[in-house]
Amino acid sequence: MTSTSLVATSAARLIQTHQILKQSEFYLGGDQVLKKVKWVRDRRADRLVVNDGASSDGSFEMASLSAIVRVDHNDFWMTPDAGYQKPSAVWKDLLDVKPSCVVSTPDLQPVKDEFQQVVANLQHLQDEMQMPGYEMGKAFFTGGHAQTQRFKVRHVLFEVSVGLELLGRQNLKMITQLLDDNGQSPDSDKPDFATANKWPLTHEETHAELQTVLMTHHIVPVPAYDIEGKLILPEAYCCALEDGIVEMHFGLSHFAIAGKKGMRSKDVFVGKIDVMQVLVPPRPTSSNVMKKRVVRMHLDPNTPISKKLRIV
Repeated sequence: MTSTSLVATSAARLIQTHQILKQSEFYLGGDQVLKKVKWVRDRRADRLVVNDGASSDGSFEMASLSAIVRVDHNDFWMTPDAGYQKPSAVWKDLLDVKPSCVVSTPDLQPVKDEFQQVVANLQHLQDEMQMPGYEMGKAFFTGGHAQTQRFKVRHVLFEVSVGLELLGRQNLKMITQLLDDNGQSPDSDKPDFATANKWPLTHEETHAELQTVLMTHHIVPVPAYDIEGKLILPEAYCCALEDGIVEMHFGLSHFAIAGKKGMRSKDVFVGKIDVMQVLVPPRPTSSNVMKKRVVRMHLDPNTPISKKLRIV
């Protein structure tokens, strides 16, 4: 796709997607979404669900909120392993890793002006669940609740493999017998690159830990798609998403975290990505533009080397 056709395709896709989302009941840029969702208690968390009345069996459907946003280049950790190196205060182990990114105001109309409504609706949903005496955490909105224009969404990278969930971690010998040659459950529906041998890692030393994780879990690639609708490969997350404008669908959960050892209790909200698609690809920066180097066939020994190379 040429650059000219890409610009035209991006503009058309942005307008078309915006028109479709405006008809959706869960579009955060509209004024209907607050009537279509509600909070329900689910064990230790509160989930934002579809407000379609109470079911007889107590089941519910998670609401998938939607918005058109820019993937901010700041706080971008939407990489194959979120930069994991070793257990730390951020990630206790590799299994705990959840790639994330912060999204902000898209700079194109007609969605630019609607982002204020997106933020207002999300703040209203937060306010509905704020616990008395609890302070608002910064796991979702960044930079403070009152004046923020940025919020964070994340992706759950590992899920328990089908058929292994009930076996537990203690019966590893039985689990091992069910694994295929790639170290994953044969019943997991995965792309061929979502294996221990092919999944890119920030540090090669993490490979052994990844193999251990895949004894009971499988990798779930980020459900992110390019402008042509193709799944973005993990090694391309950064160049394909960072600073691009995307259609984002995500769920919202709330956790009331009681304070310990003198720390204040906090309301923590978590946005979990359902799917995202690039509408306008990231703009190339000056550092990404390849410059042509001119290499001469002969050097004048009487001229300083610093003047002999020329970049055009």
